[in-house]
Amino acid sequence: MTLVATIATSVVLWLRLRAPRTRLFVLAGVLVWGALLLESFGLLTRTWGWNNNPVYNIFQAIEFLLVLEMARAAEPSLRRSLRVVGIIGLVGFAWSIYEQRGLRLLSGNAILLFGLLSTFVLVRVLFLMARTSTIPLQHRSAFWLFLGCLLYFAALGPLIGGLRLLYAQDRELVAALWGAVPILAILRYVLVAWACHLEQQRSTS
Repeated sequence: MTLVATIATSVVLWLRLRAPRTRLFVLAGVLVWGALLLESFGLLTRTWGWNNNPVYNIFQAIEFLLVLEMARAAEPSLRRSLRVVGIIGLVGFAWSIYEQRGLRLLSGNAILLFGLLSTFVLVRVLFLMARTSTIPLQHRSAFWLFLGCLLYFAALGPLIGGLRLLYAQDRELVAALWGAVPILAILRYVLVAWACHLEQQRSTS
């Protein structure tokens, strides 16, 4: 519930952005609206005992492509390398789903792959931003947007990898540690909300 509320807050702040929005924040809007629908759906289906893994698997791929498009909007010079990263990610995702024979199980391999590739891309974007920015990074809305994504994806990969190693030994511990995933997501969308707030201030100044 806290995660849904945090994402909803970022949606409200995104709605306050004055049109026309930059392409980066149009894509950010798609991301936060998608996340809100996903997590609201997840909350309901967990209550009803439905298997929501297929939807989460599909959203993984959509989210990955959105992150790449956001990176391209911020740094058009990365277009070619982002295309290669996108192909690698989608091929890896398809192979992961094939290996586990469908979407009914949450694909840990896809989470690891998308986390690794997204981290690589986001570090590169932030490096270029730091090198070319004419104002302090903390005053740039894009910085907080990408930082939120980076903290999430950079921590998610090692966390999921560790949980997979522990699963056969202590499932109760794994269940407890899985609670860190929503916390990472909450941190991410707090920073996305802050990015929208800064962007709203910039567009009205």
